[in-house]
Amino acid sequence: MALKRMLGLLLFILIGVAVVLWVVEGVFPYAFPGAPELAGAATVAAAFAIAALSCATAMERGRARPWMISGLLSCLVGALGWFALIRLRPMSGSEDWFYPFVLLIPPTCWAGLMMLTAWLVLPRVSSWWLRWIRALAVGVAVLFAAHVCVAICAYLVMADGMTWEDQERYYELSMRSGAVLAILTAVGLLAVHVPARFGELMEDEASSPGEYTMRLICPRCGGVSQIRSGGDACAHCGLKITVRPL
Repeated sequence: MALKRMLGLLLFILIGVAVVLWVVEGVFPYAFPGAPELAGAATVAAAFAIAALSCATAMERGRARPWMISGLLSCLVGALGWFALIRLRPMSGSEDWFYPFVLLIPPTCWAGLMMLTAWLVLPRVSSWWLRWIRALAVGVAVLFAAHVCVAICAYLVMADGMTWEDQERYYELSMRSGAVLAILTAVGLLAVHVPARFGELMEDEASSPGEYTMRLICPRCGGVSQIRSGGDACAHCGLKITVRPL
């Protein structure tokens, strides 16, 4: 809970800083040297904060904890790396930032993949077909992240040895295939969230007494967590706990 609140506060601050810097740069251009770089760094950091907040929320609810931890680490590495690259690039040549740029693509794509995974595992699903849809959606998200990572890194490495026509064909093919995977990923998110939310709204009140929020001590780790009676997980060890009436 503390991590989620801290990330939420950080996201709010970063968004405010980015908006102020972009407005200042638009109204008073060149009045503050370095403002565009700082605004860009704050915007990138806010994007990573969104991904980290998503991972922290899923981790708090016991969803795919090891993967969410790796997502948080990728967000930290990516945010620090991009901030350093944005701030140092104006003072260096293209050869100095090329390799750091290539090295930052994989952790960035991994952070984005873990954010999408967090969005997919957060809804509670009970039907087997919805679980299969979620697994398929996660698979499509993996393909999308891998495509972005490989397409960008391969282009940066091979661009010098390609003709202008080859670059145009590569760009067009990468954009089209990436767009298809992005659309399929969005469809997968909707296919998981819409039935899950609709199922929660249409639950039979006669057979279900309702959902309650309660604080209890985890029988495995002894930590105190706030869970929902319909099914939740310990915020400390991820133990899945369901409370039902006798």
